[in-house]
Amino acid sequence: MADLQLPRGTRDLMPNEAIFRNEVLKKIEHLLQQFGFTTIDTPSFEQLTLLYAKSGIGEESKLVYELKDDDLGLRYDNTVSLARFVSMHKDIQLPFKRYYIGKVWRHEEPQHLRYREVTQVDADIVGGSETESDSEIIALGGKIMEALGIDYAIKLSDRRMMNSVLTTLGVSEDKALPTLRAIDKLDRKSSQEIAQLISSIGVESNIVDSIMDLV
Repeated sequence: MADLQLPRGTRDLMPNEAIFRNEVLKKIEHLLQQFGFTTIDTPSFEQLTLLYAKSGIGEESKLVYELKDDDLGLRYDNTVSLARFVSMHKDIQLPFKRYYIGKVWRHEEPQHLRYREVTQVDADIVGGSETESDSEIIALGGKIMEALGIDYAIKLSDRRMMNSVLTTLGVSEDKALPTLRAIDKLDRKSSQEIAQLISSIGVESNIVDSIMDLV
C-alpha cells in the first residue's frame, strides 16, 4: 500500500482545509440566496451528445471524461446541465435565476493550481433583460469578493466588440474564436508566447503584429 497515489489532477483536503472551504461556500451561498437565486440538483454525468454540443461555443471536446460503453460523460461545467434542465422543464417561470455548487471534471493536463476535479460555483439567469441580468451577475461577483475580504477589480469586455476589431484587422471568421482564446491567456503567458499561439492558428504575421500592438 506504500505506493498509493492520488489520481493526477486531484487533491485531498485536510480537515482544517475542508472546514475553511465549506465556510467560504456558505458565505457565497448566502449571498446567492439574497440575490434571489434558487438551486436545483442535476446528475454529475450527461449524454455525450449534449456535452459535445457545447464545443461550438467555446468548450473543447477533449475536456470530457467519457464513461465507457454508456454514451455518457462527466460534466465539465454546470451550465450544460442547466441548458438541458430548462429545455426539459418548459413550465419554468422566466426569468429563472439558478445557482449550483458542485464538482465538475475536466480531462486536461494538470497544472499548478489547475485541477482535473474542482468545485464550481455557478450562477445563471435564464430569460429576462440581458443588460439587467449581466449587471446583476457582475454585482453579485463584487459582493462575493467583498464578503470574502478579497481586493478586486472588475474588467469588462464585449465579444461583439472584439470580433469587430479582429475582422477589421483581417482575421477570418473561422480563426476569430481561437485567436480570442489565445489573447485570453495574456495573464498566464508572455506576449511572445501569445503571438506564437496566434501564428499557429494560421493568422498572417503582419496581422499578428497588429493584434499584439493592440492588446
